[in-house]
Amino acid sequence: MKKLSKFVFIAFAALILAGTAHALPITGDIGVTGWGMSAINTMTATAIPAPLMTVVTVPTGDFDTYLNSGDAITYNGFTFDPASTPVADPLWTAGGFSFVLNSIDVSFRDENHIIFKGVGNLSGNGFDDTLGSWTMSITAHSTHFEFSNGAAAAPVPEPATLLLLGTGLIGIAGFGRKKLKT
Repeated sequence: MKKLSKFVFIAFAALILAGTAHALPITGDIGVTGWGMSAINTMTATAIPAPLMTVVTVPTGDFDTYLNSGDAITYNGFTFDPASTPVADPLWTAGGFSFVLNSIDVSFRDENHIIFKGVGNLSGNGFDDTLGSWTMSITAHSTHFEFSNGAAAAPVPEPATLLLLGTGLIGIAGFGRKKLKT
């Protein structure tokens, strides 16, 4: 009986610790398109202006729960030369999510296009802040851009979850050992 009460106490402690688990990281991708930007000279530009209109094109994963294709997004402009990161204001906000730039790299530039890439922090809707990657392509004369953002982190088991699983396995092993003795 003493062993059973000890096991019940350990199981109860594991459940208490599991109650302190955190939210999950954001998963999925979001596509965005915008238009109505001022025309830029892609060879001399140092900043990207905010577009007049920006909408979601393709939400997947957790974004799909809160956003639909065609939903409006608040999208801010940014300076990339020199890039002062992390940027204080979110690059975009929509559906309870926001994305703050941590890095801005120009991966391609010619007289017609600029392509950016980088990383930043996704947050919102009760999820853990999640590191995400981003890319953006701007065409000089069309005043149009394409943007995509994806969560880079895969869910990692939490210590409390591992403790609960371990305690359960120890309990099963102990129960099995007792059965073998009798």
